[in-house]
Amino acid sequence: MQSVWDTNSSNGFDFTARIYTRWRGGSEAIGLAMQDALYDRLHHGTLEIDGYSLILLERQTTSTTRLDGSFTGLCEYHALITET
Repeated sequence: MQSVWDTNSSNGFDFTARIYTRWRGGSEAIGLAMQDALYDRLHHGTLEIDGYSLILLERQTTSTTRLDGSFTGLCEYHALITET
């Protein structure tokens, strides 16, 4: 019996997408709001690619860093897609 994660009977991709954000001034809350908006749109969301079906799309990590008066943020999303 094959599970939805079995790749023996189909072709697809397993990938990580990294989304970087950057903002200046203000506070860390600005970047956290951006990361929240990305999460609301992407985590367990939809992804349309001709000829493929999305199996999984979820955020794996998120972080923010302050450096010289500006901030950077990073969110990593893991996805599995298979040919239809």
